[in-house]
Amino acid sequence: MRSEIYQALNSRANFSPSRTTVVLKVGTGNDEKTYQVDANALRALSGYFRTYFSGSRELLAFPDDDPLVFEMFLEWSKRPKRPIHYHPGQYSEEPWISNAVPAWMLAHRLGVPRFEMYALSQFIQNCAIAIKGPWKFIEDNVPSTSSLFRFGAHWVAWNTSLSGIGANEYTGLRAAVNAAQVNNSTRDPRIYDLDHWYSDCGYKINPKCEHDPVSQEQEQRAKSFRDRPPPPEWGFEAEDQASVRATY
Repeated sequence: MRSEIYQALNSRANFSPSRTTVVLKVGTGNDEKTYQVDANALRALSGYFRTYFSGSRELLAFPDDDPLVFEMFLEWSKRPKRPIHYHPGQYSEEPWISNAVPAWMLAHRLGVPRFEMYALSQFIQNCAIAIKGPWKFIEDNVPSTSSLFRFGAHWVAWNTSLSGIGANEYTGLRAAVNAAQVNNSTRDPRIYDLDHWYSDCGYKINPKCEHDPVSQEQEQRAKSFRDRPPPPEWGFEAEDQASVRATY
């Protein structure tokens, strides 16, 4: 299902004034890298660049950012991709496995919602194979109203319940207390439509909302049953045939 939020964001990205090349310096010291980019392409995607690439300003420095993560964004910006859909047992290649959270953080800070959604979808696809999950980092550093925080809280609660008694990587996290709400109907958070994490229902452990594909399938089956024409009454076919014969 195509994300309604993504469609709305995509419709706002049509921006094509005259082309202007600007310079970005990312990182510091020996790790610093310099990129020449199309400022107008970045303005079309990013609220941050719409604010700071104005007038004669031709250079911006990002000393605290990782050039690798910034390159992930710049590569995506050349041909923006839609978010991926979760497929069990299928994982992305590096650098996405290890850097989806930093990419999400960069997107959130630069105001690039389409890249943020893409980074979130990559994280959801690959989070299970993280050697040491970034769950404490997310809980301590990500806005509590954000999509990544909502997904992280659900994941921590669900996996705390599955982990059983004893210490594990989720022990001590605030979201772990929500494991008490997990029951047999609680979904794997990875299966929800991406819009779920941008909606209020994303705060709930058992939301029963339209973003749940299991509920969607059940509703579709129920609708198909309701729309099915009723069976003919018993004996109706025989009476109809008798009526036809009586006319001859």
